[in-house]
Amino acid sequence: MRNVILACEILEDEINKARKEAGNQDPIVWIDSSLHMFPQKLHDKLQEEIDRIDSELEADNIVLSFGYCGNAIVGLKSVKSNLILPQANDCIDLFLYQNEDKTSIRSSGCYFLTRGWLKSKYSIVNEYDRYLEKYGQKKTERIMDAMLAHYQCFTLIDTGAYSLEDCVPIASEAARKCNMQLCTKKGSISLLTKLFSGKWDANFCIVPPDSPITLDHFSALNLTPSQGQIL
Repeated sequence: MRNVILACEILEDEINKARKEAGNQDPIVWIDSSLHMFPQKLHDKLQEEIDRIDSELEADNIVLSFGYCGNAIVGLKSVKSNLILPQANDCIDLFLYQNEDKTSIRSSGCYFLTRGWLKSKYSIVNEYDRYLEKYGQKKTERIMDAMLAHYQCFTLIDTGAYSLEDCVPIASEAARKCNMQLCTKKGSISLLTKLFSGKWDANFCIVPPDSPITLDHFSALNLTPSQGQIL
C-alpha cells in the first residue's frame, strides 16, 4: 500500500518525531504554513498537490496532517486515492488530544505557542518587531493590546517533540513585550503517531476516491471558533 503525506511545515518537529515513532517512511510534501492565514489559498494549494499526486504518484492513500483548519479542508477531493485526516478542529486539537482538560484550556483565553510557531516569520515575536520598526513603541503597544484583548496568557504547549527549556526564553520574551503571562500545558503527538502508523480508528476521517471532504466528516466536533492562536 502506497501512502503520500501532505504536512504543514510548522508541525515539522512533531511530524518528524511521530513518523519516527510510527516507523513511517512514506514520501512527504511540506505545505507552507503561512497559507493558514488565507484558508482559500491553503485549500487551493492542497488541492493542487492532491491533483499532482493523483497524476504522478498513484498513491492508495493521501494522508493529511491537517484538521478542519477554518474550512480550508472542506471540498478537497482525490480522484484516485483515499484521503485520510484526523478528526480535529486544528493543530491545537492535535496536540491536546490526550489532555483531559482540553475544552476548558481552549476556552480560557490561551494564546497557544509551539517551537514551530515561535520560529515562524509570522510569530507574535516577529509581528511585534515589525510593528515596532514601522510604528514605534507606543503605537505598537496599542496594536498588540488590541490584538490580544481577548487573551489571558501565552500558553506554550509541551508536545514532547523538542526541549521545552530551549523555547521558554523566546516565549518569555514575547510575553514580556506583550505584557502577558506565560504558562505551559502538556501536549501529545499520539494522534499524529496513529495517523502515520495507519491505525485509523474513529478518530480519523477516511474519504474514498471521487468523494469530497464535507462538514459531515467533522460532525463529531464543535467547529465554533475557539480562543487560541491557530497554528
